Amino acid sequence: MMNAPNGFEPESSDCRATNRTGAALARGQLVQFDLANTDGDVSNNTIGDANGGFANVISPQAADLDHGVFGIVLDENAVADNKVCRVCLCGVVQALVHDTSASSTTDIVKGTPLGGNATEEALDSVVSAGDRVLAQALEDTVDASTPVLASVWFRGGGRGGSFGTN
Repeated sequence: MMNAPNGFEPESSDCRATNRTGAALARGQLVQFDLANTDGDVSNNTIGDANGGFANVISPQAADLDHGVFGIVLDENAVADNKVCRVCLCGVVQALVHDTSASSTTDIVKGTPLGGNATEEALDSVVSAGDRVLAQALEDTVDASTPVLASVWFRGGGRGGSFGTN
């Protein structure tokens, strides 16, 4: 990888994966690779196998937020269940972000660490001590009381690892 003219260029990687969430996926949505083979169509973890966990994504599981491998959907249009989509494993990407804090403001400022939110299938600005950080906000986001697209530096635990814990 070559460095940008000034500073560095964050590592970037994406792949094709089959949507096994049971619903359509939207651009920027947080997904999890099915390495536990929970979907009936996923039967192994053989790399390169269309039926393997590395090639299939499911909705994020709350119990896996601290150790699963995650991605962000890149497709501009909705991707139906059992159809192939493009998923970002790491890099600068537009992702759904959400502020579920009880504070009076729901703004997310650039630099904010973001964890996973299984319920919203988005990145969340509420990251408790010990929670895994999956991304960092790269722009200020006004009113993220519901998930909105914003630029983030994402590291979902696959290629490039993650940012560690808060």
